[in-house]
Amino acid sequence: MTLKAIRLVLPALALSTLSLLGSAQSEGFDNLKGRWVNYEIGTMNAFEFAPGSTDVYTFNQPGARIQRFRANNLSVVWETPVGPGTASIVLRPGTEELWVVDRVTSTVSVLDTQTGVIERTLQVAAEPHMLVFTPDGERAYVSCAGSGVVDVIDVPSFSVAKSITIFSREPRGLAIVGDHVFVTPLLSGNGSAPRGNSVTGNTNDIVDLEFPGPALGTRALPDRDLYAIKINGQASSDVLDLDYTTKGLGTILYNLRARPNTTELWVPNTEALNVQFKGEKAFVGGKVASNRIAIVDAAQLGNGQNEAAVTLVDLDALIPTDQRCSTPTDVAFTSDGTMAFVSGYGSDNVAVLSVGASGVSWLGSIRVRPIADYPDGAGPRSLAVTPDDQTLLIHNKGENGLTRVPLDSLPSSPGFSYLTPPGVSRLLGWD
Repeated sequence: MTLKAIRLVLPALALSTLSLLGSAQSEGFDNLKGRWVNYEIGTMNAFEFAPGSTDVYTFNQPGARIQRFRANNLSVVWETPVGPGTASIVLRPGTEELWVVDRVTSTVSVLDTQTGVIERTLQVAAEPHMLVFTPDGERAYVSCAGSGVVDVIDVPSFSVAKSITIFSREPRGLAIVGDHVFVTPLLSGNGSAPRGNSVTGNTNDIVDLEFPGPALGTRALPDRDLYAIKINGQASSDVLDLDYTTKGLGTILYNLRARPNTTELWVPNTEALNVQFKGEKAFVGGKVASNRIAIVDAAQLGNGQNEAAVTLVDLDALIPTDQRCSTPTDVAFTSDGTMAFVSGYGSDNVAVLSVGASGVSWLGSIRVRPIADYPDGAGPRSLAVTPDDQTLLIHNKGENGLTRVPLDSLPSSPGFSYLTPPGVSRLLGWD
């Protein structure tokens, strides 16, 4: 074929190909339709209550929406689009501003709840998860897990005044007690590691433990669980107060909550059983971790004996076997702090605890009835009690839904097992 002939054929082939494509794809064809990307986010604070009403704000993270609901029936008041990675929402004290923490975009956005419009957005360090305000709302602290820092935001100038390094992996939990901001990392460690079989060299045959250092040039494995940032006169002058650093709380620390009307900090966690049990053969019933709540009295910290301020509540020992609360990810309290609710993300239930001067006791368990057949289970991840103490709200990560539990519907006798009835839950949707 001559060059001239080739030049004549190529345009014809191109037109023919375009014609075929046009017949295969109808007008307006979207070759991305049906595709959806979900960012798996560790929910930290899923609820905020609208001042002066019974409404509640929450988020649909996979659907990239902030939503306002009626707390008494979970009907939608309005919703507005946000970024794809919401991990927490927090109302700024004394305002109608809802601050939205987005792990994926590493931003904090300010939503005007009156208009439903994002007013401004601030870039922070990598993978922010939680945010707390000082009582006057003039300063905010953001835990940034990906960068290992807490960013201090000067609210009037809407700028990051300082980044404070946290010497642990993935700082997430935040709470303010007095003049300190307390921080917990997700991955803390407990000073030990499985070593394997030192005789055979088989690393999968875990029969020994290793507690390295400080000796022969090694250093101890980490076990730093709770950090404190001293709140000073200016945001730029806030510093890490190392005298308050506390260990022994747990291995994986899922959240951090302040108990109302006290100086107590509650840390839901799981503790790897490397210390108590040596080797898989000794794990009774395959148990490799303990489900716990670590309670720290912040008023007793800073005196050189921080571990004395820690009380450990073993949920596995406290709760009957058939109602265990596994993978405790959050804690919510009634306004007087005498009743606590612990979300069992792995067991699909919520433990109900009584808290008093004599300690913590188990009242019963709320089994969360899933709506959908798939995925298996609701996956309760984040909790809140309405300001009037009438309703427990549950944010279900597994099926991306909400559940409301009227507290007066719970049995009055201790030791109850309560299954949420149909009609008290709703799905948030996936787009």
